[in-house]
This record gives sequence, structure tokens and C-alpha cells, in this order.
Amino acid sequence: TAADLTEGVGLPHPMLVSQQDALLYIGSSRFVHTYDGATGANGTFNRRAMTLPVGYEVKGFAEDEFDLVVFGDTTARTGRRGIATAFFYGLDRSALPYKKISLEDDEVSAPFNYLGTVGCFTRNRSDNRSALRLLEDGRFVAKFYWTGNLPLNGGVEIQNNLILWQSDGLVY
Repeated sequence: TAADLTEGVGLPHPMLVSQQDALLYIGSSRFVHTYDGATGANGTFNRRAMTLPVGYEVKGFAEDEFDLVVFGDTTARTGRRGIATAFFYGLDRSALPYKKISLEDDEVSAPFNYLGTVGCFTRNRSDNRSALRLLEDGRFVAKFYWTGNLPLNGGVEIQNNLILWQSDGLVY
């Protein structure tokens, strides 16, 4: 119902249909709701199936072979430098993540899957430096830096094993 999403009014609602369990994951403020279209007369909505820490906002999702990764940051709520983090939920999809990894920047956007791993884009608000990051050996390693805005969710394409995105009218 609409009342279930009131904390996310005015915020983006990133979504992902999981390849692992076929559920629709919906970010709303610091909560992740799920929708199962295969159960119930009109599907089943699970309110607050997962919860990020207070102050975080869900920015997007990606999956690897075993995990759903929820990306979030604290920037929108503070209006100043924030904390960007990747939260990992195992196949059991418990309400709380089993691990989290700092993204070493203030903002995160446009998570994606790439060659069996996950990646995202981050930005440091103090110098407006953005980065493309890939998960390697338990941390998100910066692979490319540029000065400009982050791509939007859904604004990333993988073509012939190349990662393409748009920032400030330029395609990288």
C-alpha cells in the first residue's frame, strides 16, 4: 500500500528483479521492500524486508553469483560529505546484511554486474572526483577516475566486455 512507502516520498526508488529468486527488490529510503508476483492473488508485497542503518538511503542493487548487494550512502540526508557503503545479503535474504564494505567515497550510483562480479560509481564531494569501482579481493577498487557527475541508475551498459556510461553529456 502507499502507506508502506511513506518514508521514501520524494526519493528515487531503485529496483531490481533478482535472477536468483525472481523477486522484485524496491529501495525506499533506508528500506528494501520485496514483491513476489508469483504468490498470492495479486502477488505478495513484503514491507521492509531488509534495512540499512539509520541515515542511509538505498541507491541501487547488483547481484553476483550468491549475494544481493545493496548500495547506499548518507549524502542525501546530510547535504554534505557522506559515507557510501555496499551491504551484502546472502541467499537466505535475512533482514540484515552479513557484511558491508566501505566504498571510500561520499556518494554511490549506478551499480552493475560485470564478468561475475559487481561494480558501481562513486564520487568524492570535496573535489568532485568520480570513480568507476569493481569488487576485487574483498574491496571496491577504483579503475578509472574523472571529474564530473555520476551516471544515473540504468545509465550503464556492458558491450563486448566494455563498461560504458554517460556523465555530463560525455560517454566514457
